[in-house]
Amino acid sequence: MLALRRVLGRGTPSIPHRDLLRSLAADYPGALRELEQLTTVEIEERLRACHAARSGLVPEWLLWTARYHARMRALMADKRAGVPSANGRMNVVAFQALAAELGVPAEMIWQRLFPSISPRPHRRG
Repeated sequence: MLALRRVLGRGTPSIPHRDLLRSLAADYPGALRELEQLTTVEIEERLRACHAARSGLVPEWLLWTARYHARMRALMADKRAGVPSANGRMNVVAFQALAAELGVPAEMIWQRLFPSISPRPHRRG
């Protein structure tokens, strides 16, 4: 993600980079939101934490991030299969499920994963 930030900056991606971004989004739904919303410093801090996790120092938020991407992949697969969403926006559904699974308020998870944007996922309407 840091390499992408450095290559793309904050502008509109060129045509060749769009395929790379699509691939990233397919593997890690929500990653484009992270890339768009997080500052370069925040991305660098996350990268350092990922490297530290290799030695067993896994911060809780990193586990939340992994669960978030897994949950979003499942929701996107359901959507492609025509399974109706119980609650509208996939992020709202994902964070409600994560809150129940992890025993942590959805707003706390949201703020840790996406600190540079609004305080919680919003419903449409």
